[in-house]
Amino acid sequence: MKTLWGSEQRAISFTDVWGSGGVWPSQAAFSKVDVSVDSALGLSAVLRAVRLLSDVVSSLPIHAYRGSGADRVRIPTQPQLITDPSLVLTIDEWLGQAMTSVLLYGNAYGIVVTRDGLGVPTGVEWVSPTHISVDRPSALSLPTYQLSGETIPTENVLHIRGFMKPGAVAGSAPLTMQRETIGLGIAAQKF
Repeated sequence: MKTLWGSEQRAISFTDVWGSGGVWPSQAAFSKVDVSVDSALGLSAVLRAVRLLSDVVSSLPIHAYRGSGADRVRIPTQPQLITDPSLVLTIDEWLGQAMTSVLLYGNAYGIVVTRDGLGVPTGVEWVSPTHISVDRPSALSLPTYQLSGETIPTENVLHIRGFMKPGAVAGSAPLTMQRETIGLGIAAQKF
């Protein structure tokens, strides 16, 4: 670009950011850093935010109530899925893993591993969102889930979604939505 003072050289141009199609590239545009879950967790602000939210949610008391206002009464007995949902994790660890998964990937996926005599789920084990894919063939159909390529019946999946765009079947990962900010933080940390 010619200016009054001679030629101007820019470190980044409009096409570097938006490309030719008007969409963000796979890496953070300005920082030129690939942002993954592991690289984002290497940024102390991301790690601390995820840890804080997971710890707060996992430490909240879980109680069920019937009624409202002055008529509100605590229900003493709760379903096993609420009090003891995992064969290997405490309720705090189980809730913490769900929240961490939603914060990092936008979704938490659990596989129902036990049911009571009425068929009500009593145990759910979380699986890594990187091993599950979800699809919905049409707007009027139920989602279909595949775990490492094997189809899992929808009734055997507990799917907790984070932020969802209209018409989406899965949540959007905050790391993807904030890729540029995280990429700039990682680049600054490396510098």
